[in-house]
Amino acid sequence: MRGFVLVDQSDEELYTVSPEEMEFLALEGNIDFPTITKAEIEDRGKANWFAKSLVLIQTGWFIVQCIARASQHLPLAELEVVTLAYAILNLLVYILWWCKPQNVQFPVRVKLLKPLPEISTRETIPSVGFKVDPLWPFNITAATSESIVTTAMAGNIIMGVVTSIFGAIHCIAWSYEFPSYKEEVLWRVSSVFMTAGPVTYALLCLLLLLVYALWIRRGFTFIEIAGSLGTFKPNWKGVAVTIILVIPLYSLLFSFSWLMIGYVFGRITSLILALIELRALPAGAFQTVSWTTFIPHIG
Repeated sequence: MRGFVLVDQSDEELYTVSPEEMEFLALEGNIDFPTITKAEIEDRGKANWFAKSLVLIQTGWFIVQCIARASQHLPLAELEVVTLAYAILNLLVYILWWCKPQNVQFPVRVKLLKPLPEISTRETIPSVGFKVDPLWPFNITAATSESIVTTAMAGNIIMGVVTSIFGAIHCIAWSYEFPSYKEEVLWRVSSVFMTAGPVTYALLCLLLLLVYALWIRRGFTFIEIAGSLGTFKPNWKGVAVTIILVIPLYSLLFSFSWLMIGYVFGRITSLILALIELRALPAGAFQTVSWTTFIPHIG
């Protein structure tokens, strides 16, 4: 999707810019921030409300069927559990992206007022599509735009929570009867990894945001914070905050790297198991929902 494209003084298109890059370039005086109305954005969208509504209805109907089966104590197949997780995730994404334009062919051109600065740090925008990554702790400094950090962290926290919900849905099949004990253990371990990994990610982002607010904005770097307490006044407050925030931060960072490996393992394993379990479905999986029981009647 092409939203805003940067063009140089010779009117040659360079690359599609991200919101973070737009803000950086505007603050540095490299561009005039473009003015675009809501009507102009909606005009660039190719998907109409009918197509979007149809997808939401189909997804919502599947979720309702799963809830109805649970209310009548009918089991869901493992494949249906996986599909339910994707359906709920898809529903949330579609609601959030309801007004997002699709298949934009003619972008808004943003002209450079002066040449881009030379690359000196990770926060400097280079002349070819480099994306700002304010999450990685060693790249955040006092020079990083505060709104970029807070917006990115808030978005990452929400993403971690939503992804954790996606993993937690797989726990519905926690007490299911599997054909073998090994398959049962694999499913449970995969569900734990898919739930715990994103939660750790959200906590990591939250701690990064707190450390940024307390120290990074005042000019400290993560290396100085982690290396020693010599950069702080030797009082009990500095020691206490370091123990409460910095040590858990790096513990989460270490745990997160391993948990994300487990997350990838869990996603792949759950899909494979969901297909394998089709060979031995319980009898209740073949029963359909009796919708007449939900209709109020007198008698």
